[in-house]
Amino acid sequence: IASTQQHQFRNQPNKTLEQQQLPKPPILDSRRGMNVAIMLAKVCNDTHYPDAQAVARALLERPSQHRLSVEQLESLAAMCPTPDECAKLIAVNNSTSLNSQAEQFLWQLARVPHCRQRIDAELCLASSFSRLAAVHTDARLRL
Repeated sequence: IASTQQHQFRNQPNKTLEQQQLPKPPILDSRRGMNVAIMLAKVCNDTHYPDAQAVARALLERPSQHRLSVEQLESLAAMCPTPDECAKLIAVNNSTSLNSQAEQFLWQLARVPHCRQRIDAELCLASSFSRLAAVHTDARLRL
């Protein structure tokens, strides 16, 4: 009986190893992940933009009352996902399967169509108002 049990035990697959999920390799290298995490703290410190999803929504909807500041847009432009990172991030079905908060943030940005162009356009608009105000004030002084 003992030899029969041992034979049955050997033929059964080791379910604990099969069920065990190996950690997925990170999409971002450690340095880029750390830089994105620092930028995330700068961008998401506002009550209007508490998380990555709110920032991505702001890029999609262009809210009129609560725009992203020039500093926030500059941070987003500096850490916008590269085309290679976008391809890897879009292949992931949901953000919960990503390793870090930085990857989850970039996953949200990668889902925004033409993310980099939107950030650049918003940055141009946001900075042009301050430039125009300076020109307007300078023109008043000359008159």
